[in-house]
Amino acid sequence: MIVEYKISPNMIVKIESESMTTLFEKIHAVNDSLKPEPCGKCQSESMHVVRSAGNNVYYELVCTNNTCRAKLSLGIENNESKRLYKKRTKVDGDGRTVKEDGKTVYLPDRGWQRWDSDKGELV
Repeated sequence: MIVEYKISPNMIVKIESESMTTLFEKIHAVNDSLKPEPCGKCQSESMHVVRSAGNNVYYELVCTNNTCRAKLSLGIENNESKRLYKKRTKVDGDGRTVKEDGKTVYLPDRGWQRWDSDKGELV
């Protein structure tokens, strides 16, 4: 079966699947990576951005409010699917999810961060 799935007023994705369970998984993957969401800092609209730095490619949702410009980074699963996902957890210097008392530590503002030049880091 082929389903046209509307994820925003101006974006429709065609999803092909052999079963309802696979379709459900594919819809989840589309929502997790492509569905727009408001900025977690100021609630303005966001846009998809792909940028390169050296040999690295970064996938992000970026706030369209020029005074905010917060971003939500997308990660890439390290398996054959290469599925994108919204990075909402705190990670250490090696890129591993930080846990405290055995529980995952989530970033504030649903993972949206912006550069704080006074602190010299993303907040």
